[in-house]
Amino acid sequence: MSAALPRHGEIAAGCHRCVFRVYYEDTDAGGVVYYANYLKIAERARTEMLRCLGVEQEKLRREAGIGLVVRRCTADFIAPARLDDELTVLTRLAAQGGAALELAQAAGAAPRRARHSHSTHPNRGRCSCKVMQSNRSHLAATRRTIFPSSRSSCRRTPSSRW
Repeated sequence: MSAALPRHGEIAAGCHRCVFRVYYEDTDAGGVVYYANYLKIAERARTEMLRCLGVEQEKLRREAGIGLVVRRCTADFIAPARLDDELTVLTRLAAQGGAALELAQAAGAAPRRARHSHSTHPNRGRCSCKVMQSNRSHLAATRRTIFPSSRSSCRRTPSSRW
């Protein structure tokens, strides 16, 4: 297992690094990570990066009415991750606009034959992981309410059925 990182990962040289374990729930019947679950792992890594930067998304939504939503995401699947792999997800800011962010991410695991500790690796902390997946996410800040309020215009009448 990798050297212990803080719970939310760490930011160094403009890049956030976070480690996730592949659990049975992440895999298909063959023990390979189901492709859509890479996006869940990427979302967790983005959230942890924001936490490292002091941004709490629920507080931002509650106090400022701002939510971050994924507007577009592209992913390249290079090699499969498997059950019990330890994935290191690297996230960096690729571009920034007035109300948008573009984040570049890569998820990788140490080669199966030589699992290593990232802190003691001969490459002085640089990860020699086999890249499993890379993606770019375009996030947009929105002030629109995603969930209907209690005063929703959808009213149920006695004659309507669900």
